[in-house]
Amino acid sequence: MTVLTRHAILLSLLAIVFTGLSAVKPLHIDDAAYSYYSAQDVAHPLDPYGFKVLWYYEPEPADEVMAPPVLPYYVALGRVLFGERPWLWKLAMLPWCLLLVWAVYALLRRFAPGVELPMTVLTVLSPALLPSLNLMLDLPALALSLTSIQWFLTACDHNSYGKAVLAGLAAGVAMETKYTGALAPAVMLLAAATNGRWRLWLAAAVTAAQVFFSWEFLIALLYGKSHFLYFLRAGGGTLAQKAALAPLFFSTLAGLAPVLIVVGLAALGARRRWLTAAVGVVLVGFALIVVIDADFTGVVRPSPKLFGLMETPPWSFQISEMVFDCFAAAGVAVLILIVRRLIRSSNTMASRGRKPPEIVSATECNSGGLRPRLAKKLLALTPSLLAGGGSQSGRRDTWFLLLWLALEALAYFPLTPFPAARRVLGPLIVLTLLTARLAALTCAAPDRRRVLWALTGCGAVLGLAYFALDAREAYAEKWGAEASAAWIAAQEDDGHTWYVGHYGFQYYAEKCGMSPAYTASDPDRTPRLRRGDWLVRPDERVGSQVIDFDSPALREEKRLTLDDAMPLRTVSCFYCGRAPLEHHEGPRMTVRIYHVIADYEPK
Repeated sequence: MTVLTRHAILLSLLAIVFTGLSAVKPLHIDDAAYSYYSAQDVAHPLDPYGFKVLWYYEPEPADEVMAPPVLPYYVALGRVLFGERPWLWKLAMLPWCLLLVWAVYALLRRFAPGVELPMTVLTVLSPALLPSLNLMLDLPALALSLTSIQWFLTACDHNSYGKAVLAGLAAGVAMETKYTGALAPAVMLLAAATNGRWRLWLAAAVTAAQVFFSWEFLIALLYGKSHFLYFLRAGGGTLAQKAALAPLFFSTLAGLAPVLIVVGLAALGARRRWLTAAVGVVLVGFALIVVIDADFTGVVRPSPKLFGLMETPPWSFQISEMVFDCFAAAGVAVLILIVRRLIRSSNTMASRGRKPPEIVSATECNSGGLRPRLAKKLLALTPSLLAGGGSQSGRRDTWFLLLWLALEALAYFPLTPFPAARRVLGPLIVLTLLTARLAALTCAAPDRRRVLWALTGCGAVLGLAYFALDAREAYAEKWGAEASAAWIAAQEDDGHTWYVGHYGFQYYAEKCGMSPAYTASDPDRTPRLRRGDWLVRPDERVGSQVIDFDSPALREEKRLTLDDAMPLRTVSCFYCGRAPLEHHEGPRMTVRIYHVIADYEPK
């Protein structure tokens, strides 16, 4: 069995595990929103936005909630095939997971041959990707974007217009999966610039634009406005708001990829005892988040003597942000050393006229001690690596990755309306490629390879821990809706049940027969609760419509709580917060059940 065949089997198993883990997690966060869109696509496939959706505070036109068409239509196919079985919808995400795994592997095989398998496992099972699949847009869009970039790089290797058009097609679909996919053509432009393939980029860009603008033009004809242009106008933010995202960019990355920092140290040649110490520091950092409940609130403002008095809001953060900031400082230092080492290595090889370092190390890494003839055959299976053929190719690839990282970092600010783990997936992939590129040069020996696999195991354990915690949070939302419905049913009262709340709680509450309570901007559209009805209210971390619960028409009858011993949370910080993980005290979920004792119109 060849190396690539063995890798193909392992990667397929990795994608299956990745998909299967997501399938056991209840619907979570934005899954509920996309379930509405997929239901609409099943009922009216030619009218994807022709309904109102309750996702913020009151029902609003569906084309005013961000939901590009690709994923909702795909989930709609799952609904048609499997009915109302969300776990099967999630299992049907396997093709997306296969595409993502293979795209990551192909890019690593191109830029870091010899360490592509452990680094792919480290990436896919990382705290960034493993909890993020759900039924949300981010990973499918990432899979398509990375695939389009890899195809375009291959097109540059072979000067192939056909492959460039195929790359543009994938990029166009990526943009209609999530609008952040628009970065893919920009990355292709960097590849064209570093490889001198401008005409190929034009072919890819025109194809991507054709796919993207065709759909947006159709939507504008059907609904009077482009879905993309609506959110382009609605986005933005002040310069101060965007500047405040800068420290969160670093702390979020560090909180999701502390093991990658240790891998960087290994690539820089750190000895085992120092790597062990670094892993110990990471463990101590997470232990501090577990054992210490620390919230800090204060005011940070420019000096009033120098700039005058300014109204500044309180700045609040937890200990996790401090820990991850420390990780980030170490990560920046490691990244600087990695970049310096890569540039110096490329320049040295170029001045001596030698083969690029990645090809020299690939023989050692991929052969694993095999005969040179067999190693040569294995390398021949990687034409994209050998296409450049010289030191100039290695230097171009290094500078391409650096430019790609700069683009991802700059794009973070205009593309981020609020901080979240999913906002840094692109930069994290490029950081992984850079780190792996140096590791391919310095970790060719069998003992260093074993070190990489050991660190991969550490990263996978951390990713599984993040996933388990997030799955517990998702289960808590499902439990809150179902336990409330069961308690109300036991009261043998014929009143109707209403709810407030979003995320997965919203989906499961409606599956239990509850109706949403809200206050509409038009009072005639506000639902009226009748005497004898029930109203269910989850805790504030779930997020909900805003109504007056102090009304004398409502009487609290019961509080249901779900608790456990783990003092950590991912909701909602992983999906909307200053750090992907935070300390947590109190119950995992609290649901209050109110009895309506007089007719009540929510206010």
